Amino acid sequence: MKGLKVVNVGSNPEYTQFGTCEVCFSWGEADNPYMVIEFPNGDQVQIDTFEWDWGDYYPYYVDNVIDFSAWLSEQEIEEEFIARLRKRDSSVLINLIQSYKWDREEAEDG
Repeated sequence: MKGLKVVNVGSNPEYTQFGTCEVCFSWGEADNPYMVIEFPNGDQVQIDTFEWDWGDYYPYYVDNVIDFSAWLSEQEIEEEFIARLRKRDSSVLINLIQSYKWDREEAEDG
């Protein structure tokens, strides 16, 4: 499916715990970014663009949201991944963000 687009971005900052043990444990603010994706039929879904892994926090940002949205609208995304996006599966959107960044790096190097 083609035609997905980003219609909004934002964050839900919170003061939270980082790390999983006494050596690496700390407190700080996590930005908790998200994107609102619109499907061709007009449905919208808010999807987080961050992940936690064993107490480590990884936010994913896009410098140029308009360019990313244009790139995203041209991608042919399999129905399996569309279904996961509709269920707010952040791993699919994060993978798309990473693919976009790799495409941009290749274009700059090329």
